Amino acid sequence: MTSFNPARAEVDKLIEIAKAHSAGKKRDAHMKWRAAAERSRELLGHTHEATRFCQNNVGKSLVEIGNHEEAIALLEAALRQTQAINGYVDRAVEHIHQSLARAHKALGDHATAYKHWMAAATSSQTLRGANHTTTSFCFHQAARALASQKLFEQALPLFQTVLAANVARHGDSVNTAFALRDTATCLNQLERYEEAKPLWKRAYRLFSRVSDKKDIANSALRCLNWTSSEVRARRHAEQLRVLANIKEMSDTDKDYLIDLSLTNKQLNAVLIYLTSTYLKGDLGEYQYVDNLRVAVKSRTKQVAAYTNRAGGGCCGSEDVEIRVVEDDEKKETILVGFNFGH
Repeated sequence: MTSFNPARAEVDKLIEIAKAHSAGKKRDAHMKWRAAAERSRELLGHTHEATRFCQNNVGKSLVEIGNHEEAIALLEAALRQTQAINGYVDRAVEHIHQSLARAHKALGDHATAYKHWMAAATSSQTLRGANHTTTSFCFHQAARALASQKLFEQALPLFQTVLAANVARHGDSVNTAFALRDTATCLNQLERYEEAKPLWKRAYRLFSRVSDKKDIANSALRCLNWTSSEVRARRHAEQLRVLANIKEMSDTDKDYLIDLSLTNKQLNAVLIYLTSTYLKGDLGEYQYVDNLRVAVKSRTKQVAAYTNRAGGGCCGSEDVEIRVVEDDEKKETILVGFNFGH
């Protein structure tokens, strides 16, 4: 049976008072934590866990009221002391790293903030696992610190790790939505718009479900629309370059294919087929070819236009269906046809 310790009881009362103030006025909380730390040091000693707990919260409260330089000096001393007693993998050590990271971020020192977020994340991962909320949170902040330094290549794997952990732990949640948004932003910075687009779409859908996140949802929608326009513009430019090298195809047919807004995989599949048929001209099996027609089967208007075009041209006709599997595993059927004579 543990004996009653009046000194510890007095300190615990001061800690409870400080905690109560922490939810309200920050400056009052700072003074309460400082009083608790000083009294604990007098009664229990400077290395006692209660003293160290209070001192760490003094540092945290200093960060919250904007005294960042003073907070850093205090927290760095607290970190050295706590690591010497508890080691590097420890919850108290994590809390100090997090406070130091916030202080350095506030001062614009994102490189140092990153180091502290990673130290906190590594400890949490060892103690709680990769998918734990604290682990994901610290890795997420570390990724943001890298992004703030424009180190997007280094930040991306961390953002992707955080996204996977949030999906595994929370599914379609607000946490997942924020991870989707930040990962998509990083991909946009790397000009990987095709990969970013589905993430923006999903982020918008998740934010739209939450009543107090409508502004963020609208921002995600704007980013989705901008990213989609970049995808179209780059795809258009790339397809123009591809078609420019096909000397056997008329400019009219090239313009027609461009206007269909096919994906690169879809266009490539169409061209492979046409190279062995339509584009061989009189040297191939089909002579006097004309009336090229292409449609994505899931696009109703394209199919209707395809059917209308099929009614013209020479007396013979060739129509096939080509299966295409996109990078996201989505499957599409492409209708390709033309007429030929004799």
